[in-house]
Amino acid sequence: MSDIFLTLLLVFVALASVLWAVARWVLRGPDLSAFDAPAGERFAARAGAGSEHAAVVASLQRVPALLKNVPRREHVALLRRYMDELFPSEGLGAAFAPVDAGGVPAEWVQAPGADPARRLLYIHGGAFMMGSPRSHRRITARLAELTG
Repeated sequence: MSDIFLTLLLVFVALASVLWAVARWVLRGPDLSAFDAPAGERFAARAGAGSEHAAVVASLQRVPALLKNVPRREHVALLRRYMDELFPSEGLGAAFAPVDAGGVPAEWVQAPGADPARRLLYIHGGAFMMGSPRSHRRITARLAELTG
């Protein structure tokens, strides 16, 4: 009985190994490492993080204290308000028009001189917890400017 079991186990391991090797070879796909360092606009290297970075880090470190005595059911609303106020959107130069995208708050963002017939869809991360069109205006305004 044990010889049959050992034989079946070896056959199973051999088949699993062959299946794994074939799947790895077939699913490997092309080498996309060229996209790891995209061409285009580059940011100047700095010796260290600037004061703006330090201010954002310090602000984010205060989040646990903000949530401490707040009921859990109110955390998401508080985090969204926090993110909306973290990065001011004054002086960006772009025009922001609120819209309803099938029940999801969204914005049209148009940079000065941009072609109104062109569109770029930007969907921010945040896992439906943090962030909104308002909190990401610095990013979307810059994207509108870069893409026209």
